Amino acid sequence: MRTLLRLGSVVPVALAATLLACGSSTPTSTTSSTTSSTAPPSTAIPTAAPTATPTSALAGLTCPSESVINAGLGVSVAAPMSQPPDDLPAGSSGVVCTYSDSAATQVVVIDVATGPVASSFISLVEAGEQKSAQGQGSTYTATDVSGVGSQAAIVTISGGTNPAENGILTVSGNTGLAITVLPPLSQSQLESFASQLLG
Repeated sequence: MRTLLRLGSVVPVALAATLLACGSSTPTSTTSSTTSSTAPPSTAIPTAAPTATPTSALAGLTCPSESVINAGLGVSVAAPMSQPPDDLPAGSSGVVCTYSDSAATQVVVIDVATGPVASSFISLVEAGEQKSAQGQGSTYTATDVSGVGSQAAIVTISGGTNPAENGILTVSGNTGLAITVLPPLSQSQLESFASQLLG
């Protein structure tokens, strides 16, 4: 089983796709990569995280409540399991929030980070995600979008022997936010919810 992408190691549930986007955005670039491999699943963990200015549901780098997640994404998950991310550079801080239903068939992972590396957050997460997808024989696609934060991308991972998933990765001011979901949601849902969390 793949492990959702996040800034820290959490429970293995599915390979993650983190992305940025917004309600009515248009793609500006796309990259794809397909590889087949029998390598065991790996978790993509970026080596650096963005800076975050806690706002709205993300205030104080705490996990949004499950009611915020359920209402915002139209899912039904329980209270989050939270932990600090791994491998953040000096001066950065963050939180990894994992939500799932009782059977772990619906999973949402929210990563929020703050620190001096907001400008490289998206590229770091995308690089880790692509490497993880290739190692698992999956297809990785990242599409830059506009309208959510100052920079955003929608990522989709599919193929291989694992279920498809997608997510959004965005930077706004000093906040880096990644939302990953299994099974996949629509791009408009991800964009709208990321905008809501960013406030």
